[in-house]
Amino acid sequence: MTITCKIKLCFVNILLTTSSPLIANTYKVISYDPANPPHNISTVGQQGKATISGIFADIFHQIGEVTGDTFIMVIIPAARAMLEFDLARVYIEPGINSTSRSNSKNRFVFHCL
Repeated sequence: MTITCKIKLCFVNILLTTSSPLIANTYKVISYDPANPPHNISTVGQQGKATISGIFADIFHQIGEVTGDTFIMVIIPAARAMLEFDLARVYIEPGINSTSRSNSKNRFVFHCL
């Protein structure tokens, strides 16, 4: 391997390891309404704005810190969540067994946890 090739590989390696925030994505995550503590806890503040906390919110916050990705928790009733998931308006359904959505029309979404 020539020195030029080694320099190019080193540059690509540095670029890939330092550019993870540049390729970070934003994902919408379902938070069911009504909430299911301790997994999802929904509280309404004085301003009338809903805040989502709980195990799933904590997990996605930690994943976001590591990957640079952003996770937006979306409060949706369970029946509507299935439709939103099939239409790819939300990407992650935490706590759902993937076999329950095996006939989903959208294959570019995630089931996890």
